Amino acid sequence: MIGLIRGVLLEKAEESILVETHGVGYELQVPDSHVASLPPVGEEVRLYTHLIWKEDSISLYGFLKRQERDMFRMLIQVSGVGPKMAMSCLSVLGQQELLRALSAGDVRRLQAISGIGKKTAARLCVDLKEKAKKLLALQGEFDREEVPSDLSVPGATSMDGNLWNEAYSALINLGYRPNEVKQALDSVMKRSGKEGGVEDKDLGKVITMALRHLAR
Repeated sequence: MIGLIRGVLLEKAEESILVETHGVGYELQVPDSHVASLPPVGEEVRLYTHLIWKEDSISLYGFLKRQERDMFRMLIQVSGVGPKMAMSCLSVLGQQELLRALSAGDVRRLQAISGIGKKTAARLCVDLKEKAKKLLALQGEFDREEVPSDLSVPGATSMDGNLWNEAYSALINLGYRPNEVKQALDSVMKRSGKEGGVEDKDLGKVITMALRHLAR
């Protein structure tokens, strides 16, 4: 499997480019939206790649970011979604907007992409909604869910209320049960100040510490 290519950009067209690496030219298909972000011809470029080998063809797909390649791989796992459709999704919405549309179950947003009808859009949402939610949660971006009012547990004053709510919502979106999440955050608060804690209002650190507790 070819996972990454770094070389000199020799040619670029609307949907494909040619990259030379150690005397070998690799033709890669890229999302339309990538073309404007590519360096000028003659300069070095680095792309994360995905190889698809069929009986009658070998195709190499290139992406500027690892997350975009991962999104492409998620899409082609859905029944009825091939590489061409996956590339269209990334070209029209981009990786981040695509995650938001899938997370929200926004069928209409997906139908705006050429080649995607109502049934395919619905299938994408059903198959990838939870994965999209988890990825957004890990990035610190998630739906604002109503947080239970009984969160006043010992040590709660050591964590900012908004920070608590954001951490709680993120962990719920990752699939953990409310009681588990509250216990984990309680543990994080009790350790606050002893191990660097959460005084710096770092949401990522709070979630990481809570996940360590939940993994026990």
